[in-house]
Amino acid sequence: MESKEPPPEGCEDKPQTAYELHYRANVLNCFTSENDFKVFKHNAGQHFANLIYTPTEITARFNEFEPLDRPYAGYTYYSRFVETLYADDSSTRFELQLGLLGRASLSEEVQKNWHKLWDLDDPTWEKQIATEPAVQFNYTHRFAIPRFMQWNKDRIQNTRYADVQPYVFIEAGSVFMRATAGLDVRVSLYNMKTYFDGPFLISKVPKMGDLDPLAPAPEPVRKPEPPSKHCFLKVICTPTSAYLFATAEETAVLRNSTIEGGMFTDSPYTQHAAKRVRTTAIGIRVAWETWQLSAAFNARSPEVEGIPFDEDYHRWGELRFGFNW
Repeated sequence: MESKEPPPEGCEDKPQTAYELHYRANVLNCFTSENDFKVFKHNAGQHFANLIYTPTEITARFNEFEPLDRPYAGYTYYSRFVETLYADDSSTRFELQLGLLGRASLSEEVQKNWHKLWDLDDPTWEKQIATEPAVQFNYTHRFAIPRFMQWNKDRIQNTRYADVQPYVFIEAGSVFMRATAGLDVRVSLYNMKTYFDGPFLISKVPKMGDLDPLAPAPEPVRKPEPPSKHCFLKVICTPTSAYLFATAEETAVLRNSTIEGGMFTDSPYTQHAAKRVRTTAIGIRVAWETWQLSAAFNARSPEVEGIPFDEDYHRWGELRFGFNW
């Protein structure tokens, strides 16, 4: 008499999300004939950004600049991006930027008006990079997080205590030509998910032969309810996720037009860009159902050639808002 082996532990329940299906197939080996299949989703979006680069002393006149200080530069662009996220935490992202470098970017007007609004020092914007159109193509690949670099709270629910993810970032265009290798470290404060948040699965997909055009429409399949949330005055709600993060990057620089001047124009003041740059950041990120908020403190080694690499040079704060629809 032939006996059938019971399924591995954890395979009894029906998966409710694409990530759970991936986990049961590739980690628990619940479906021996379906092992090593990929679960993924595509995202697409757009960005509008205004970047402002200033020397150390923003009130200095033309002849008062420090010998190895960078020029003023502005870069304003609109971009479209597409990315693919996989259930093993890896992802690829492509972005195309079209914009303006130099005075036409309006970075000077943005900073001057912002400083005027808050009664801050008036930046001179002398020695600014000249105007020219900008085209930039960027590629990012985030590697699957190795098992020894992930600490899970609940694998099936796709939540973690912490993880470390390596990535590479390549920029090619008229503004930047550089390649970056980095590490992202995350520590959960509340309900931190892995990078892939798969869609819900419906319980049954009908076959074409099962559909009768004269029959009443079937009732829609109900999706599992999302985690409960609490709101104050229907506006301030409990976040869906919150975590601390830290980033460390090493960048090899072939060209930086915000320092060296544009590829097709001459600027009154330029510098030689450093060939190696290190950037670190620490911060916090909080996400709700449709929008996110992050705050970070950044530090970067000198970007101008001639300054010792280990000198603590650039420091700045960063606040970002994001919205999904």
